[in-house]
Amino acid sequence: MPSEHNDPKAYVKYTVAVICAIDFEMSAVRYMLDEEHRNLPTQPGDSNMYTLGNLKGHNIVLACLSGNQGKGAAATVATNMSRTFPSIQWRFLVGIGGGVPSEKNDIRLGDVVVSMPEGQYGGVVQYDLGKETDTGFLLKGFLWSSPPLLRSAVLRMRSDHLVRDNRIQENLSTMLEKWPQLTIYKQPSESDVLFREDYQHIPGLSSCINCDRSQTIDRSPRQSQHPVIHYGLIASGDRVLKSSMKRSEAIRGLGDVLCFEMEAAGIATDFPCIVIRGISDYADSHKNDSWHHYAAAAAAACVKELLSYLDPEKTPPSPLPSLDSDSDSLMDKGTKNITWRAGPERLLPNQGFSEAAPALAKFGADLVAVWRGRTEILNLENNRLYWSRFRREGDSTLRPGEINLVHENAHSQERPAVAALADKLVASWKGVNHDTLYFSTLHPGSLDWSNPRPIPGAGSSTGPALAPWEMNGLTRVYALWKGIDGDENAYLAWYDGERWGDPIRLPFVETDANDLA
Repeated sequence: MPSEHNDPKAYVKYTVAVICAIDFEMSAVRYMLDEEHRNLPTQPGDSNMYTLGNLKGHNIVLACLSGNQGKGAAATVATNMSRTFPSIQWRFLVGIGGGVPSEKNDIRLGDVVVSMPEGQYGGVVQYDLGKETDTGFLLKGFLWSSPPLLRSAVLRMRSDHLVRDNRIQENLSTMLEKWPQLTIYKQPSESDVLFREDYQHIPGLSSCINCDRSQTIDRSPRQSQHPVIHYGLIASGDRVLKSSMKRSEAIRGLGDVLCFEMEAAGIATDFPCIVIRGISDYADSHKNDSWHHYAAAAAAACVKELLSYLDPEKTPPSPLPSLDSDSDSLMDKGTKNITWRAGPERLLPNQGFSEAAPALAKFGADLVAVWRGRTEILNLENNRLYWSRFRREGDSTLRPGEINLVHENAHSQERPAVAALADKLVASWKGVNHDTLYFSTLHPGSLDWSNPRPIPGAGSSTGPALAPWEMNGLTRVYALWKGIDGDENAYLAWYDGERWGDPIRLPFVETDANDLA
C-alpha cells in the first residue's frame, strides 16, 4: 500500500478529486500516492468506494467507476463524490484513451494528452451529441472548461517543459522502485506501430504480429523514449472506436482532436476538470490491450507532476457555503438552503460570457441563462448566443446543465433578454450591425429554440428588456426597447405566445440608456 495507512482527515480536508473508469487506471494513481489514509465512513446514498491519501501535499480522494464505463456511470460517481467531499477544489479524470495521430500531432503510444481549450471548445467535446442534417452531422451543446487556476497550472508546466523534460518517466521509475511487484506498469515490449487508415486488422487475431508491416506509416524515431505530453481537445462519447475511418469521420469539423475516450462528457457538466489520458491505442481496428497499463501509469505520473504546480495552501479546506438566514445574498425562501455548485469559475467556459451581462429567467422548475459569447482570440467577436439551464436536485443542490447555442442563426452585439410564459420561454435580442430586434422561443423539455424571427415593427440601437405580466387573467410577455439611433423614445409591445401586438410609443418617456434591462 502507498506508505502506511494513516488516519483519515475530515471530509472537508480533501481538496483534490480523481476519477478513473477502470480498476488498473485507479491502481496506477493509487500507487503514485505519497501516503494512503484509512477510509472514512460511507455516507448515506453514496455508492462510491473511495481511496484517500496525500500526493504532493494535497489530500486526495480517488474513485473508480463500479464496472460500467461511459458518461452515465461517470456522472453518477462525480455527483456522489461532490456531495460527500464538499471542499473539492481541483478535479481530474485520469486514465487511457485512443490517440489521433496526424501530421500536426505526432502522438505515440504511451504519450499523454491533457485537455485544454481549443477554438470554441473548452477542452472536451462530446462528438456524438447532435443531429443529422442535409449537410452532415450538426454538433450540439458545449461542455464546461476546467477552472482558470487549474488551466494556469497546466500552462506553467507546459512552459517548463520547453527547457526540461517532463517528469513522467521519473515518477514512473519512483513508483516501480517503491512497488517492484507492479511490473505490469512497465513499458511493454510490443513495438509502437501505426498502420495506414485503409488497412484493417486481421480478424480473429488478438495481436498485430501477422499484420502486414508494409502497410505501416513511417515515423521518424524520437531522440528520447520518454512520453511526450500533448495539450488540446479530447473527444468524448459512448462508443468504443476501433476504426481509423470512423475515427476520422467522428472528428471531422471539430479541429485538432488529440484523443478519444468515453467518460469526460458525463462529468464535465457537474465536475469541471482537467482530463488526462495516456495513449494506449490509436482507436483503430488494431486496438489491443498491450499498452493499457503503461499508458494508465503515464497519465497518473502526469497528474503527480501537475499537482506540484498547485499550492496546497491555496486550496482552503472549507466546504462550499450554504445560503442560510445569515447570508447577505439570495435571501428568499426559495433559495436560502441551496448549496450553489456553480461558483464564478463554473460559468466561464471558453465560449463563455462577454462583457454583456447574461439574462436569467425561471422556466418551470429550472433557471435558464442566455448570454452572448465573449470576445475571443485576435479580437474576433463571438456574437453567437448561448444558453444553459440550472436544475434543482433534491432540496439543497442547484446544478448547471450543458451549454448550447440558442440557434445557429442567433447573433447579437448586445445583451439578450429572456422571460417565460406558461408554455414557452421567450428570448429577444438586437441583431448584429443593424437595428432589428429578434425573438426565439423554447418549449419545456426541449433543447431546440425556434428559428429567430423579427419582432414586427421593432427597431432599436440597444438590446430590449422582457418581462411577463398578467392582466385580466391573460399572461403576456412585454418587450420594452429604445428607438434606433436619433430616436430617444421608448417603445412597448406584447407577445401572447402566438403573435406580437403592434408597438406603441410610451408618452413622455425618453431614454439615452445603453439598454433597458
